[in-house]
Amino acid sequence: MSRNQILLRIIPLVVILFLFIYNSKRSFYNNGVRFYENEINSIIIKIERTRGTKVYYGKEDYFYLEDYKGVPLRNNDSIKKLGQQIRVYRKSADGSDYKFIGTGLPVKPKKNYFTYFFS
Repeated sequence: MSRNQILLRIIPLVVILFLFIYNSKRSFYNNGVRFYENEINSIIIKIERTRGTKVYYGKEDYFYLEDYKGVPLRNNDSIKKLGQQIRVYRKSADGSDYKFIGTGLPVKPKKNYFTYFFS
């Protein structure tokens, strides 16, 4: 095989591999942007530790714990996100009412996906 034939086989593989890796973090980034921009008023259903720790506040709605800074979160905590402040409430010991326990902030996402990927 000539050098040109080898390059014609290797270059497309490198490009495909790069594109696959580049797009692998896109959903993680998009979810962080959505969490930063949306308002939330919900109860934490579960906290699942996977590639990134997911905090579910709906059947399919979640944010990554890495996108939140503030008081520690637990299952059944109530969170209310208005603007850039997250208020966290926890059920009292007798289970009757939710009591305010502290605040948190969403982490501001990078300006665009390209910047996020290469940081």
